[in-house]
Amino acid sequence: RQRQMCIRDSYQNRPDDRICTVSAERSDCSVTLPDGSVIRLTRSSQLNYPASFDDGNRTVHLTGEAFFEVSKRNGAPFTVTTVHDAEVVVRGTKFNLKAYDDSSDVETVLVEGAVDFRAAEHVVALHPGQKVSYNPTDNDLTLQTVNVEAELAARLRTFCLLYTSDAADEAR
Repeated sequence: RQRQMCIRDSYQNRPDDRICTVSAERSDCSVTLPDGSVIRLTRSSQLNYPASFDDGNRTVHLTGEAFFEVSKRNGAPFTVTTVHDAEVVVRGTKFNLKAYDDSSDVETVLVEGAVDFRAAEHVVALHPGQKVSYNPTDNDLTLQTVNVEAELAARLRTFCLLYTSDAADEAR
């Protein structure tokens, strides 16, 4: 039976400058951010985010892979920075982002909503059902239409099983 195992650390520099780190070391896990956005990290992934989004700056950093369900906030875009200086700018949406340190490609699959993918001199607006792949070594960017269900089925099924199992455990 698979269990959720997350390690959460906070680093305190100043009271208003705290950064939280969530690491999914051995299995997938989930975190709800201060703005209500929910991020599901896959195993071996890490998310850094501010303890508060008070200044309207909603920027997080991902190393690894995660599925994002971002809360819409007018005038406060949500930005995910990654390795290889790629970033995704979001306006309330659901998407998957893969950006491992040891992987050459950064990939985003958009499920719903709208995102802009930025890397080097590339800027691409994604629509639901599209996937962008960026290879920083070759500075090559590819945009394609995909079957989102097929593309993300295994990952999303894992998350559903994890959270259904955890909810049943909590009800006991």
